[in-house]
Amino acid sequence: NRAMRIRVASTAGVFRSDNPYLRLLYGVSPEGKALSGFQSDVLLDVVESPGVSISWIWSHRHDLDVLHLHWPSFLYAHPQLAARWLRFLRMTVGLLLTRLVGIKIVWTAHNVMPHKSSGWFIDWLGRRVVMAVSDLVIVHQKWCMTELKKRFGGRCRQTVIPHMTYEGVYPDPIPQSEARSRLRVEPDALVVVHFGLIRRNKHVPLILQEFSLANAAKQRMLIAGSCMDDDVAAEISDYCRADSRILASLDRVQPEDVALWLSAADVAVIGGNITTSGSLFLYLTYGLPVILPKTLSREFSKNTDWLITCNMSARGELANLLNQLSREELATTSQSADTERLSRTPVRIHQMLCSELATIVGDNR
Repeated sequence: NRAMRIRVASTAGVFRSDNPYLRLLYGVSPEGKALSGFQSDVLLDVVESPGVSISWIWSHRHDLDVLHLHWPSFLYAHPQLAARWLRFLRMTVGLLLTRLVGIKIVWTAHNVMPHKSSGWFIDWLGRRVVMAVSDLVIVHQKWCMTELKKRFGGRCRQTVIPHMTYEGVYPDPIPQSEARSRLRVEPDALVVVHFGLIRRNKHVPLILQEFSLANAAKQRMLIAGSCMDDDVAAEISDYCRADSRILASLDRVQPEDVALWLSAADVAVIGGNITTSGSLFLYLTYGLPVILPKTLSREFSKNTDWLITCNMSARGELANLLNQLSREELATTSQSADTERLSRTPVRIHQMLCSELATIVGDNR
C-alpha cells in the first residue's frame, strides 16, 4: 500500500530553530528530509509559512492540505498598538481565506494563554478566532482541552497528543562523577539544575532566592541556558556572587554539552505558573526527578514518583523542600521516569500526529 502524503505548512520555524521539537514532531531533518525510523502510513511534506499571509495562502491554495498553527500570538505581536491590531486583522482574514480555499486548519495549543502577552483582550480574542476556524485543536493535556472550551468556545475536533521526550536527539548521559569533575562540583553534593532558555516567566531569581534560604551546605545549584532578559541576568549574577554554591552559565548551551549539565544533577527544578515545558521533557529524557509547580504536574496521571510538586509562590516552601531531599531517595524515582519516558518517544508522538492529520484530511479526499 502506498503511504498517504499530506502537505503541511507550519507557522513556526521548523528547519532553522535550535529547538528540535518541531522537526521531531514532523519527522524531518534540518534539510527537510524524512528522519530514519519515523516510518508511518502517512508521509508529511512540510514547509514553513510566513505567518498567515493572505497572498501566500492564496498562491499555495492548491499546494497545501493543512495549515498548522503554533503559538498564534506571535502572528500579531507588535510593540505598537495600532500595528498589533492591523496584524491581528490580517491574521483573521488569512485564516478565513485558508478555510475558504479548503485547507484544513490545525492548532496545537501549547499553552492556554500566551506566556508573553500582547494584551489580555487581544490574546483572548485571538484564541476565540483560532478556536472558531480550526478543524482540529491539539492539546498536550486533557485538562487543557476542558479549559480551552470553557474560555474560548469552539466545536472543532479536539485531541490529546502528549509532549514528546528528546530520546536519541542529545548525547547519552555520561557518568555523574565525570560530569561533576568537569564542572568542578563536589562528588557527594546534592545538585539541583535549572536548564534551558531563561525568561522572566520562569522565575529563576525566585528559585535562587529559595535555594539561598536552604541551609544544606552540601547542595549545589546549576543554571544553564541563554537568558533573554538583561535584568533577570543581572539578578542571577548577583545571587552567584552572594552564594558560592550557585554556578550559572547564561550562554547558549551547545547540543553536545546538554548531557554534561544534566548528568551532573540529582534533581531538576522548574519555576513559574506555566502549563507545559519543553525542559520538563528534556529532564525526563535523562531520567531526572523534577521539582515543579502543581500546574505542570497535571499532565501526568500515573508514573509520577519522579515528580515533586511545590507551591513556588509560597516563601520558604521550596527552601524547606530542598532541605528535606536526599540523594538516596531521589535515585529511587528513576524507574517510574523510565516508564513515562518510553510512552513519549518522538517516533510515537509523530505517528499520533500523522494519524490525526490523516483523519481530517481524509474528509477532503
